[in-house]
Order: sequence, then structure tokens, then C-alpha cells
Amino acid sequence: MKRSRVAKRYAKAIFEAALETKSLDQLEADFESLRNSYNEAAEFRNLLNSPVIPNETKSNVFAEIFEKRLSKAAFQFVSLLISKNREALLPQVIEDFRRLADQHRGIVRGSVYSVLPLSASQLKTLKSKMDKITGKDVVFTQEIDESLLGGVMVRIGDTVYDASLRNQLGKLRENLIRS
Repeated sequence: MKRSRVAKRYAKAIFEAALETKSLDQLEADFESLRNSYNEAAEFRNLLNSPVIPNETKSNVFAEIFEKRLSKAAFQFVSLLISKNREALLPQVIEDFRRLADQHRGIVRGSVYSVLPLSASQLKTLKSKMDKITGKDVVFTQEIDESLLGGVMVRIGDTVYDASLRNQLGKLRENLIRS
């Protein structure tokens, strides 16, 4: 997905406002709730993305569903997006906001791929090692990838740390071919 400069600007503006008002945690929770609603409810997604539904209708429906569930700042922010015909940017604004909040807190997000789910102690050990390598607090999501055959592969941003059996066998094959 192409990153929008406009979405980044909106995310930066709401992030800076959250820092000033010391409401970063609350806005982050509200945006996570909105992200979940957007991802899970096709009706909500269709409402925001439809060019034929008038903004007034979108605003009314949004207010009916979310006015009591969100903080005043989050509600007003999304209402502003709707009034400016920028509501389709909401998922990207939320993602950019999350990235700014993570950067502010020294958090980096990554994925760990393995054939089987890792135990809590394995994840803790891996997290500790990755924290040292990156110099940041690493937060993982676990993904199952049976093609790895064994071991793990970690992806943090554009960097991949591959300790999978598939990778090790590939290296062994290359060494045997060179010999």
C-alpha cells in the first residue's frame, strides 16, 4: 500500500496533540478500537470508503456508534477526517500514529516465524536477544510458517534474521556446490 503524505501529516498532528495533552495512551487505545472495528466490520469499512454516502450521513452514523465509546479527542479527530473527505485515510493515519507512538517509546515491532508456536520462555529469550541487537524494546507477533522446516525467522522492518532450518540447509548446499 502506498503511504500517503496527507495521512502522515494528520497522524503527526494528532500525535503531537496527544503528547501536549498527555493523552497518548488513551488515543492509542481508541485508535486500536477503531482499527479493530474497521478490520472486523465490513459495514463500517464500506461506510468510510463509499464515495456515494454523503458526509452528513457518515458523520451521523459514526456519532451514533462511537461518540460514547471514544475519547472526545479521538471522536473529534475522526469527525474532522469525515468533514474533510479524508475518512478513507483512517486506517493509514492509525498506522502512522502507532508508528510515531512506538518510536516515541523506543518500541520496534516485528514478526517471528516458526513451524510451531513458541513457548513463553522461548519468546522471552528471543525478545531479550533481539532487544540487545536492535537497542530497542521489541514487540513480536507470532506467525506459523511450515515451510521453514524448523528454527525461527525474525522480521523487524526491512531486516530479516533467519535461523531457520531451511536457510541452514540452503547454506550447506551452497558450500557443497562451491567445494
